[in-house]
Order: sequence, then C-alpha cells, then structure tokens
Amino acid sequence: MTAIESLLLAYVANAAWQLPLLTSLALFVLRCLRRPSPRLEYGVWLLTVGLAAILPLSVGLGLFSPVSIAAPDSVNASLPDALLRVVLVVALLPSCWMAARLSHAAFATFQLRRSTVPLFTKWNLEVRQSPPDLDSAGPLLIGVIRPVVLVPGFLTSPEHASLLDAALAHEQAHVERHDLSTHLLSEVLLIPLTFHPSASWLRRQLHSSRELACDAEAKIDPLEYARCLLAITRHTIQPDRSLHALGVGGSQLLERRIHALAAPSTRTLSGRERSFSALLLFLACILLIGSARQTYLWLSSIPAPVPAQRSVKAPPPPPLPPQMVHRK
Repeated sequence: MTAIESLLLAYVANAAWQLPLLTSLALFVLRCLRRPSPRLEYGVWLLTVGLAAILPLSVGLGLFSPVSIAAPDSVNASLPDALLRVVLVVALLPSCWMAARLSHAAFATFQLRRSTVPLFTKWNLEVRQSPPDLDSAGPLLIGVIRPVVLVPGFLTSPEHASLLDAALAHEQAHVERHDLSTHLLSEVLLIPLTFHPSASWLRRQLHSSRELACDAEAKIDPLEYARCLLAITRHTIQPDRSLHALGVGGSQLLERRIHALAAPSTRTLSGRERSFSALLLFLACILLIGSARQTYLWLSSIPAPVPAQRSVKAPPPPPLPPQMVHRK
C-alpha cells in the first residue's frame, strides 16, 4: 500500500473506535448535568462533531515520529493489500455519496431561491413564497449570507397571522445563532465519518438539540409558540428533495419540543464545572491523539511476512580421486 492509502486506512481505523467513545462521553456528560439547557446541550453535541472529525486526523503525527517506519509498500503486510484496499473503498464510498448529495443540495437550494417570489420583509428577514412542491414542507430558512424564509401558502392567509409570526420568530432565532452556517460546517465535517452508524445518530442529536435551542430563544410567548408549533406541524411533512434548509415543523421532535416549552430548563455550567470539563476534555484529546498516532505507527511498522523456507541439506563431498588416496 502507498503512504496515502495507509494514512486513510489509519484514519478509518481511528474513527471507527473514537466516534463511539466520544458520543458515549457526550451522553455521560449530559446525563450528569441533569436536564441541561438546550443551548448547552447543542454546544456539547457540536463539540462532539468537531472532535470526532478532527481527532482521527492526528494519524498524521506519526509521519513526524523519530521511530523508524517501514517502507510504505510493507504497511500492514501481514494482511493482503487487496483486502485492505477493499476495506478502504467500502469505508470511503459512503463519504463520496454524502459529498455528492451535499453538492446536489447546494445546487438545488440555489435554484430554489431564484425561482421563488418575494412577499415582504419582517425583522430584517426576507420572506418569499414557497413553490407548490414545498407547500407541505412548512417554513424553511435558506441562504447563509442572505437568509431567506420560504413560507407555504396556508401561512399567508390572514387567519394564520399568529402562525406566521411564530414561524418567523423561530427562523429569526436560527439567523441570530448562525445555525445554518454551523449546520453546513457539521455536515462537511461528518462526510469522512459517513461509513460509521454513529455518524447518522450524532447528526440526529445535533438536529434535535438545535431545534430545541431555537425554540427556547424564539422571541415569543412559550405557550403561544407551542400552540402555533402544533398547528404548523399538522400541515407539514418531510420535503421530498434534499435542501440546505432549516425548518420549523416536523413531528419527530414535537412531543419533546412541546414539553421543553412547557417546562423550560436553564441549567448551565458553573465555574468549577467549566474548569473540570475543560480539564477532562484536554486529557481526553491528549489520550485520543496519542492513540491515533500509535495506530498509524503500528500499521506502518508491521513487517512483511517472510515465507518459510525448507531446510536443504548440503550434499556429501565427492570421493577423492584414486591418485590422491595412494598418496595418502
């Protein structure tokens, strides 16, 4: 295997065990906090995504090790190179599929923005009419630099003015928190980890905590917002096409969101807890970085198997010629 292939293989090997460890650590921290605030929960999951994507890259530290490393063509030569390449391809194919999907979603979002009709501007938010095929998707926020809110037709009627205000308050919270930018960043960071089942679970946790944080920070009465959220969810379903957008509706988290609005949690970290968390994070990063480096060194220093050779006995010496025997 080449040096690049060995680095990619070491990244996959480290991510395979580091990602479950980091998600378990995040769950343990959130369980110890006992009903943390949505903002704190979102921060924990966002930090987990960043560490899960970046820490396996520390395999590159093995390149700067003073330890002598075997030649690249002898990397992990105890296993057939063809088998290792198959494992690498199987791990990288989902990442290629996810990268293509995100690129297509970016192009579809750009085309969608150009095809919508402006309605009005409220709270520095440009509101546009959703196309007919996205009427059932509910309000959507698109655009990183210039945010635009797409609203379905049923929200533009006068009798649904309160629902429209609730939807715009939710999307305004997304804009103030820069959630669309962090959403795109987290999607890009999770591309190399698509092969792992924990990556999709981590993506769902990040999505749910982000929506809870926006519900808590929406500038509207919580009980009135919960009523409007329930009414909007009755008209919304998951959109058929992939877009870079953040919505309001969705029945997957409805019960949890309603409960969080009825009994909000404001649990944050104290000064002592922040210091302890920072120390724990530092030690965990040192341990994972060292382990990732050792994984690469281990993969790079496995000697090539030497085929067993049969012991060949030397033939007996030839007999002496007769004249030599008579001389003796």
